[in-house]
Amino acid sequence: MYNKYISGNTNIVSTYTQDTNMKTLYSMLERLAELFPKQDYGHRLDRYVKLNKPTNPSEVEHLIKNFERKEFKGFYQ
Repeated sequence: MYNKYISGNTNIVSTYTQDTNMKTLYSMLERLAELFPKQDYGHRLDRYVKLNKPTNPSEVEHLIKNFERKEFKGFYQ
């Protein structure tokens, strides 16, 4: 009877440890996502335009065309 009680508590402790480990892992992954933001097309384009510091809308359009040429390696028409 005492052994059943101990093994039951062991499962509870094991489950608690697994839950705690998963929460820790999840928080670490969230932190990594903050450190390395998503690099999709829109983010890369925004960064490219901002780094070139355009002063008017025509420069923005020109930068977008240049970015697309580089991004698609000459397949831009």
